Amino acid sequence: MTPVLRWGRGLLKLELLRPRGSVSDRVSAPQGPVRVTGNQALSIVRPGASVALAGAVTHEMRATLAIWGARVIAEAPDWKPDPGDFVRTLGAELLEQVVEAPPFLFCPAGESAALAGALQALRTRWPAVRGVALLAADQELPDLPSRAGLPREIEVVKVGFAEAARARARVGRELGLLANHAGAAAAELAHDRGGVAIVTALGEREFSLEARK
Repeated sequence: MTPVLRWGRGLLKLELLRPRGSVSDRVSAPQGPVRVTGNQALSIVRPGASVALAGAVTHEMRATLAIWGARVIAEAPDWKPDPGDFVRTLGAELLEQVVEAPPFLFCPAGESAALAGALQALRTRWPAVRGVALLAADQELPDLPSRAGLPREIEVVKVGFAEAARARARVGRELGLLANHAGAAAAELAHDRGGVAIVTALGEREFSLEARK
């Protein structure tokens, strides 16, 4: 079980502390090549596997995949993890860890299946919880695409690169936590508005983005 950390008005579900550093480590690896985000690739690949990459992928992610012996290919079917897997894992944990009804559940849109599954679980106890996906307002970032196929009941907040970078710095300064940009932006929203944020991946994978501030 990954921990929950209180910060301001919010609770942060620290999925970045899973062994492979992604909420996608909650589900079984797909059979055969698939198209995934950089963080998803790092959570599911094994030596010799092939993946196609979607969205923003950093130098660190590509280098790690190469070190692990994974092969990056041009095309593959999109990977669509079952939100039900997250109901039984991530969602079940949140039901154990969250005591009071959260007004929001924030999550980067790159992990929309995790958001949908966790929201479904929370609504079994608190039907009024609002699910909010973070999308890129300008430059796409890992886990933060400009568009995503989201269920109708999921609300959207758009986050710019500068805003995400400031959130990442703030989370590091105030919590000593090196989170990814998208996860830090979700954390800041929970801090300011209340609710739960899913902090999706490790910040060490995004140092190469710092030069773009």
